[in-house]
Amino acid sequence: MNILRKGKTPNNTDIQIEDWSIDYPNLKNFIIGFYPVSKESVYREDKPHFTPYPKRGKTFRCAFEFETLEEAMEAFEQLESGIKVFSNYLDHYFDGVVSKENFVKCVIA
Repeated sequence: MNILRKGKTPNNTDIQIEDWSIDYPNLKNFIIGFYPVSKESVYREDKPHFTPYPKRGKTFRCAFEFETLEEAMEAFEQLESGIKVFSNYLDHYFDGVVSKENFVKCVIA
């Protein structure tokens, strides 16, 4: 993975634009990875005794996926400046680790 740009949102959340095509040649999209602090702990319904992820008060990885670098850069700049917030990009949410439903519960709600 190649990090193309790093920054922070006005609430101090780390964000970065990532290009994963080096590791995954078939992946042509650009990712904004970010690490918000979770407002809630999420337990797996099928294994409630497992440690929750995300965990309230801890950072966790999330991502938005864009088809072009230009789209990713524009979203990055708007997030970094505070013009837009994470909820503005739910249509681009990439649920590789945390489902969109849990993301909304932990960050947006």
